[in-house]
Amino acid sequence: MKKIYTWSLVFALALPFVATSCSSDDNDEPSIEQTEKMPIELSAESLDITVDGSSSVDILDGGGDYKAFVTNPDIATVVIEGNKLTISTLSLGRTSVVISDKNNGYKLLPIVAYYDELAIAQPDVTIGMPIGWGKTVRIDVTKGNLGYTVSTESDIMDVAIENDQVVINAISEGEAIATLTDSYGLTLDIPVTITTSTVAYSDDDLAAIMADNSERITYGYDEYNPINDRWYTFSLSKVGDNYVLGYDYYNWYTYQVTIPGDIEVGEKTGATVLKKQGNSVELNHVAVDCTIIKNDGTNVWGYYSSVIDEKLQFGYFCFPIS
Repeated sequence: MKKIYTWSLVFALALPFVATSCSSDDNDEPSIEQTEKMPIELSAESLDITVDGSSSVDILDGGGDYKAFVTNPDIATVVIEGNKLTISTLSLGRTSVVISDKNNGYKLLPIVAYYDELAIAQPDVTIGMPIGWGKTVRIDVTKGNLGYTVSTESDIMDVAIENDQVVINAISEGEAIATLTDSYGLTLDIPVTITTSTVAYSDDDLAAIMADNSERITYGYDEYNPINDRWYTFSLSKVGDNYVLGYDYYNWYTYQVTIPGDIEVGEKTGATVLKKQGNSVELNHVAVDCTIIKNDGTNVWGYYSSVIDEKLQFGYFCFPIS
């Protein structure tokens, strides 16, 4: 009986220590810090911003210590100050801003940079073309949202879109409107004036011709150059009292300008042009107005023009002097 009482006393004294030890272990568990990740919440889920414009978005919720970057920095930039993002656009396109916080939370903000107007490199288009010829001009679209179409109700020109350029094929004199439309439905009316002239080359044209000393001769808008073929002659030569320049191939394809007298700078009286293909003769030694515009002793530059059957025949040349 005494032994039972003794063990009961030992157990009673030890119990508080066991309880204290367990209690201590239980208290250690909540001391591990538990943090719940808060998803990043923004005041907008996406942004459409005009090119060269800017817009701001507030961070409403998240883990703090925010950072941000743009997936395509050629289209937009982002600046973050506290809980505010300011996005500025640089060029047309789509990109995204990626926002992160200290808890490794992420948020994607899609950005569309667009134009709110259409613009072209030449607001008013004037096309001057030689009489009897057509002429094609290409105009860059400088502002717009791609997916372009162009139309006209006029019969003095044809219009098309090629490589994001407005292409106008002038047919005859007059005034007309071309209407440009983009993928956003924006429209722009382009006034077009077409004139004809018996002047083949402007002063600027002649300056550009003289600046290039490559050997060549043109007919209208087509240019011909020397080729490596024993049956092909491309030259300036003296034939009797005349200078003959141009090309001949098998005596089948022939295009030659004949200039009487000399090839010094000035107008040349009595010049003629021969242009033929086999038995088909387009210009049979027809008289033309010819002018030598430059002779530096190494090369000679000149041009000719003449209205024949209501069409301006014209061309220019540059040949080495042998």
